[in-house]
Amino acid sequence: MSSKGTDAGKPAIADAPIKAAPAFTPGPWQVAGTRHSGDLKLGPDARLHMVGPDGDPVAGVFFDMRTGRGFADARLISAAPDLLEACVAQHQAIDILLARLIELAPSFRPSQSAVWPMLLQGNAALLKATGGQS
Repeated sequence: MSSKGTDAGKPAIADAPIKAAPAFTPGPWQVAGTRHSGDLKLGPDARLHMVGPDGDPVAGVFFDMRTGRGFADARLISAAPDLLEACVAQHQAIDILLARLIELAPSFRPSQSAVWPMLLQGNAALLKATGGQS
């Protein structure tokens, strides 16, 4: 986001729009359950959920059929491409809204607003997801 309207010495949310790294396997991803029958001794109640586009798994998540652990993790991982795309779009929308707010109220300082820590948290998550690429 633009540093216009921020206090001297305070970080801007970002100086350039954050874009998804091109190395990501494109979505949409799905969760597909498969019984594991290999050298791994998972037991009779263990299941392996493959996550990724059809025919191209990018992750395997173990699922314990007795406790239910693991399936929610697989769903969250499968949503990663969609979540990243939505977060990038929201980041850009927030930048536009803050710029407009500064135009309407030149004394407004985003870094002094109550939402500033949340904006920095969102920016940090995007930088983590994209490997720091902006």
